[in-house]
This record gives sequence, C-alpha cells and structure tokens, in this order.
Amino acid sequence: MLLLALAVVGVVTILLAGAAHARRDPAWWREPEVSQAAELRGESFEHAVLAQLTRVRETDAAWSVSLSESDVNAWLATRLRPWLANRNAASKLPADVTVQVQFQAGGMLAGVRTRGEVIWCEVVPVVSDGKLRLDVRSAAVGRLPVPIAQVAGRLASDSELSDLLAGKALAEAAVKVDGKRQVEIETLELQDGELVVKARTKVLP
Repeated sequence: MLLLALAVVGVVTILLAGAAHARRDPAWWREPEVSQAAELRGESFEHAVLAQLTRVRETDAAWSVSLSESDVNAWLATRLRPWLANRNAASKLPADVTVQVQFQAGGMLAGVRTRGEVIWCEVVPVVSDGKLRLDVRSAAVGRLPVPIAQVAGRLASDSELSDLLAGKALAEAAVKVDGKRQVEIETLELQDGELVVKARTKVLP
C-alpha cells in the first residue's frame, strides 16, 4: 500500500511539474511590441518586400534578399491580421492570438500564444518541386517538449495548421507580380537573426 501511495505521489508530482513547464513561456519567446513604432516598422517591412518582388530585373537573373527576424516579428505583430482580413482568408487570427518567430542557423522557432500558452515548433522551411513546406523537427508547449502529433491535435480546429505540421505543401513557391512576370523562390537559408531568400524573376510564357 505504501509503495502504491508513493507511486501515485510520484506520478502527480511529475504531472504538476509538466503542467508548470507548459505554462511557462519558452526562453526564446519575446512578447511582441504593440506600438506606433512597431506598426510603422511592420508597414515599412511590407512595402520593402513588395518593392523587391516587383522590382524590374534582368530576365531569369538570380537575386536574394535578407529578412531580419525583428522586422518579420514586427510584421507578424501588426500586419498579419489585417493582411489575412484583406484577403478574406478562411483562417482568421482570434484577437488573443499572437505569433512570433526566431531565426537560427539551420532552423527556425515558430510559435503562437493562444489561450494563455505558447505552442511552438522547431521547423526548417524547404522548397522542393516548386512547393514550400515545413520540415517539423520538434514541438513544445511552453517549456514542455511534446510529440508533434499533440501540437497538431491542439490546433485541430485549423486544418491548414494541421496540414502544415504534417509536412504537407504550404504554398506554391512562386509569386505572380503582374500579368507578365513571376518570382520563383529557389532556396530559403536560415542564419542567426535572419532569413535569406534566393529567388529568380521569370517572364511568363
């Protein structure tokens, strides 16, 4: 009986410790800044990306652009929600959801705060066969590592996120910029604090 009681106490202790870790923000997470300066930074970043996409270049010439982690996070904090709304996206962000990323050499940490907890994954964006997908390496809730399938289960109401975590194609790795040209993304390289996008602008047939 004593051994059973000790076993129960041990299990409860482990569960409580796990719950405490799940409630704690991961060490990398920084609560996004919501201010006029952040909004201006997000807008400037969006305009800069659009300028790169629409810039007139030599046909089929390769080019690259570096996106800083801080600029991307400013855009996620201030521009992602209106960007989705303007495109009548099926998946709209609830008001209490925030999204942040951290760029590291060889990988990216991407997380969402929802219902008071941060659900996040370590992922590698991959371009293959003209498609963009995410190679999910690990997952966690707060500071508690969990199976990737468990994170997918928590986000089951969003089929797009579930497909993303399953490694399915996220989008076409090509952007039409007008009726005559198309930007094709060839590689995405992660470095500490930045994402380097290598692309090529082609003339449509």
